[in-house]
Amino acid sequence: MLEGKRKYPEINASLFRWILGIFVCYGSLLVSSLIIFLFNIENLIIPALIMSFLSIMGALIIDKNILRKLFLFLNFKDVIFVFVGLIISFIFIIFASFAATYFKIGGEVNPIFGLLDKFSKSEFLISSAIQFIGEELMFVLPFLFVINKFKKTPKIIRVFLAVIISSLLFGALHIPTYNFNIVQALVLIGIVRTGITITYIFRKNLTVSYIVHFLYDWIIILMAIKYSPM
Repeated sequence: MLEGKRKYPEINASLFRWILGIFVCYGSLLVSSLIIFLFNIENLIIPALIMSFLSIMGALIIDKNILRKLFLFLNFKDVIFVFVGLIISFIFIIFASFAATYFKIGGEVNPIFGLLDKFSKSEFLISSAIQFIGEELMFVLPFLFVINKFKKTPKIIRVFLAVIISSLLFGALHIPTYNFNIVQALVLIGIVRTGITITYIFRKNLTVSYIVHFLYDWIIILMAIKYSPM
């Protein structure tokens, strides 16, 4: 089976450490944005480094060994599931598009597409590779909080709740990005995130979902570059 014999990481942290770690992780976005504003930084790599560094620190507050529990070396099944995960992710973006059309959810364009002419592709590539480490931690910490703190709840319910909560929180992070369009951020971005999350549920390896996230975003970016009007 693709799911294999892996289990979700056992993290025996106190409630205080969980809350503090997640707070630091999510606060990394505010700190990096503040530093960009205060020092007028016109660079994508520096804020990505700050965000991911603080996200890692937040994760380490919860468990000093958490990184090696999350980011595992790839095996053959992991590599196969990178491609499976990409397919699942694009199925979910199609589903999100149908949901937006059916429920008449107006959408804002991601401002990153407006920066494609301002920064080099190499800077985009490096910054996104760094930033997605932090973003995957922002997803997985609330997810694993539910998995580890509600052990008396049946597993299928725990996983369902973990997916819903982590997807909504991940969507909430994008509210400023999409001009405070709350419905778009929570519902549509949440749906897209769920597609990537399924990769983690099956493989329980954040390295896999990180790669899927990276490839998914860059396929979208390259398509935008190719088909954008000159």
